[in-house]
Amino acid sequence: MKGSEFAMASGVRATGVFLMLSLVSSAIFSFGLTAMADASATWVVLIICGMAALAAAVMWVGELKLALLSIFLFTLPIEISKALTSVASAYAPALQVYLSDVAFIPLAALWLFDKIFGRGSPIYWSRVHWIALLLLLWFSIEAYLGSEPAGPLVNINHVKYFVFFVVLADLVRDPRYLKAALVALACGLAAQLTIAALQFITGSELRIQGGNVANNGRVLVFEQAEGLHVSRISGSLLHPNNFADYLTFVLPPLIVMLLLGRRMVGTLVWNISAVLSVGAMVALILALSRAGWIAFGCSLAFIFVAGAWFGIVRTRHFIALAIVAGSLTVGISAFFPAAIYRVILPDNRSGDSRIAMMDQAWLIIERSPLLGVGLAGYNKAAQTVTPSTWAVLHPDFREALRKGVVHNKYLLTLAETGPAGLLLLLLFLGMNVLVPFGRITWTTPEQFALVLGLSAAILAQMVFYLFEHFAYDTRIALLYVFCGLMLGMRDPQDGAVGLERQLS
Repeated sequence: MKGSEFAMASGVRATGVFLMLSLVSSAIFSFGLTAMADASATWVVLIICGMAALAAAVMWVGELKLALLSIFLFTLPIEISKALTSVASAYAPALQVYLSDVAFIPLAALWLFDKIFGRGSPIYWSRVHWIALLLLLWFSIEAYLGSEPAGPLVNINHVKYFVFFVVLADLVRDPRYLKAALVALACGLAAQLTIAALQFITGSELRIQGGNVANNGRVLVFEQAEGLHVSRISGSLLHPNNFADYLTFVLPPLIVMLLLGRRMVGTLVWNISAVLSVGAMVALILALSRAGWIAFGCSLAFIFVAGAWFGIVRTRHFIALAIVAGSLTVGISAFFPAAIYRVILPDNRSGDSRIAMMDQAWLIIERSPLLGVGLAGYNKAAQTVTPSTWAVLHPDFREALRKGVVHNKYLLTLAETGPAGLLLLLLFLGMNVLVPFGRITWTTPEQFALVLGLSAAILAQMVFYLFEHFAYDTRIALLYVFCGLMLGMRDPQDGAVGLERQLS
């Protein structure tokens, strides 16, 4: 046997041994975890599949950190979690471990080890990092100043999100990690769209053990349309609105790829972007999230206006947009009128409840104007705050409103962490949205276009925050991940190749 053939055979055997060891060890670990957690065998299968995926990813990319990064981003929108405490915030346990955390924890440990003991570059840091750090420090202060036991536990989530941001921004400055991140996000979207399609076809939520479930808002009943019942899709996320928000993250970068054209990004990348974009837009319609539609519309307007200013968007793109919008309107009216009903028919007091909770939020803010009520303290404060406008509400309706938090991220932040917390949040979001407009020498048009798309995704979140609380869940994790991805892409390592090579 020749030396090269022997090396190849040895490599195959080594990979096979690694895969078998992973499967056996994960099986033992899974049964132990199942016994301790009193969970079903579903978790055994999940962990075995996860270890097998890790082994396959390492075999494919040849590096453990790359494989962990890919798995982390692929599983990030999968809301499968295990509560680590019985202390609860308004809507969920205050501290949970998610499926994606299982990949991120070793990834962060390896990244930190390389920074301390390896010969890698210093940790990438920018002015946006300082604002993110100040925001985290202020949240930490508010968590311990407040009287709510869940505050310090909830703050651990914010620490995790900050670490997401720092690690991602540093890693994707390397073209290999950037390519792995983009591919993993695209694969994750394909998986979500597949799940959503199956939910739509079967009418089932397709939940597995450990998957978080929100029962309210899943089925809409349009009484004035002959009692039409419509099930909303949510992928593997908690709620259809969460799923719609996820789509407002991934759609803008895909759209800028389409605007660049086949010649610029390559036929394969353009075709994949087209398929995913169409699927994501159809899913956004089927999710029946009005806030998602508004947020996406604003991000699309941002892309076209900014893109026209920078020469990415041409007249033909505006014409194509008008044709697509007209076709969608006709198609929706003919085949999915529920989307029209969602806009023009009553919404089962959803709007009334939001306005009532905003009145309550302003009263909470008036009573604690400087420091707020503390991180995760809103729900407790809401139990004793009754605005005068609630006098006309039914007592049962009032009690139902007290169980949640105001559906406005800005009012929630102001009520819990005061003006300083809101100002830092707005600074963090605003600085990320303005990244494409900085004095930066862009390496390639593709690099700028993707950064513009990511910036539009952050803008979509700023709009979405007007209609949802985004308390402490996967959507905030996605925000920090996408911000980190954008900043790392803005400042690639010296000598990094152009983005068109990374995507090829």
